[in-house]
Amino acid sequence: MFVAGCRPSGAVGPDPPISPAPGRVLLADVVEGVFVPSCSSRSCHGAAGGQDRLVLEGAGLRDRLVGLSPTNAEAVKQGYGMVVPGQPGRSWLLAKMAGPPPGGWDRMPPGRMPDAAQLALVRAWIEQGALP
Repeated sequence: MFVAGCRPSGAVGPDPPISPAPGRVLLADVVEGVFVPSCSSRSCHGAAGGQDRLVLEGAGLRDRLVGLSPTNAEAVKQGYGMVVPGQPGRSWLLAKMAGPPPGGWDRMPPGRMPDAAQLALVRAWIEQGALP
């Protein structure tokens, strides 16, 4: 199932496929359900790696995601924030995971794409205001 939603100016295409997500979603749910199995390895976005200066584990994680600009200049130009509470269509984190993101950049994480349930979890977290 595809659900259309708001996209930044110039961005087109359907929102990523979704499946039912649990009621209230907290950042800890996203960390355990998505980041730990897929993103925060030492070589990618763990404390020892932090590709593109993005570390998806540890204290202060929400502060490293919410209200900040992505490191990708084209994403910023298109109106994306790293995570924009209440606006999954403007959140670069979800765009990179649901892919392909605008501009043809690689979908993340490489090699092990998130399934519909993981995407729904991230989407629900953002829609609900990116709660701590």
